[in-house]
Amino acid sequence: MGERLTEAVQKEIERRTPYKVIGNPNADSVLTGKLRTEAKGVSREAPTDEARELQYYVTVDVQWIDRNGCEVQPMTSVPLPASLVTLL
Repeated sequence: MGERLTEAVQKEIERRTPYKVIGNPNADSVLTGKLRTEAKGVSREAPTDEARELQYYVTVDVQWIDRNGCEVQPMTSVPLPASLVTLL
């Protein structure tokens, strides 16, 4: 899950902001995240009790620090609408 989430965040940063994601220690800032919790639940079942639709919950702690060690954006809770999250 961590790898898929990392890839999705990188793509969204490059799509929605003027920033470029690079793997270089000389970057202007560093964004780190830690997967804190994840849970899965059945939201819809078939008549045979098989899961037809699942809900997946995830909590991530994120820190964005510039090269001087200052926070670029303080950490806040950001709920994501279901339309933004699709896992196949």
